[in-house]
Amino acid sequence: MVVSLNHQLPAPGMYAEVTAANAWDTWREHSRKVWYPGFYRPLTHLAGAVRGDSIELEAEADFATERMVFTELCPVRRKASPGGMRTCGGWRRTMSGSRPPLASGRSLIEDGEPALILVNGVPAVSAM
Repeated sequence: MVVSLNHQLPAPGMYAEVTAANAWDTWREHSRKVWYPGFYRPLTHLAGAVRGDSIELEAEADFATERMVFTELCPVRRKASPGGMRTCGGWRRTMSGSRPPLASGRSLIEDGEPALILVNGVPAVSAM
């Protein structure tokens, strides 16, 4: 399981076809379909090394998709969030009616029982 603070803004129209009906499959397959080596590669190889797996370059996206979960503490990008907020606490205070991001992560940890949790970046470590 990889926990980051939040995601980057997508290219215009990149997720235009994501609906409630297909969201689970979209995000479950995201790392395979939108492979960004600068982000995924180091985390994938670290997870593989901890598990004792050697991952060939052509198998990285499959490993990341089938053996890892990528999640964010804040489901909105900081610079794009309402009022220019910079913290998860600010997001939780202004986005009413949404499931708190930490509750989602807690469920992934308690129910999924990951073998390894990587916290990606200083802001994510601070927020945790």
